[in-house]
Amino acid sequence: MGIESRQTTWRYQAVYNVKEMENGKKHYTFSVCEVYLDEKGKLCMWTEDASMKPTGEIHAELIQDLEHMLRDVKEWEPVQFDSLEVGMTFEKRKSTKSEDEFILHIHTCEL
Repeated sequence: MGIESRQTTWRYQAVYNVKEMENGKKHYTFSVCEVYLDEKGKLCMWTEDASMKPTGEIHAELIQDLEHMLRDVKEWEPVQFDSLEVGMTFEKRKSTKSEDEFILHIHTCEL
């Protein structure tokens, strides 16, 4: 009976880009984008820019936005920005590694 109503939710998502260096090594750059998910948790849209900036009209809103970003970045596994596609799903981070261990893991994967 007309247009079907679709509910979407949004959250921040850690993403990365990979650049091949002249020496053959890969250089990773991490940032945060917004993702929009359908009622089944599948990706339906995302921001064009891979790097969102926290904002707020007052200092407290800026802090709230930064905390929101950090919560989401800690909860979900990073994905390559160029691999985002409609219908994909995301994985929750499996461990509670300290940030130093996480960074060490990423650098180990570069070898």
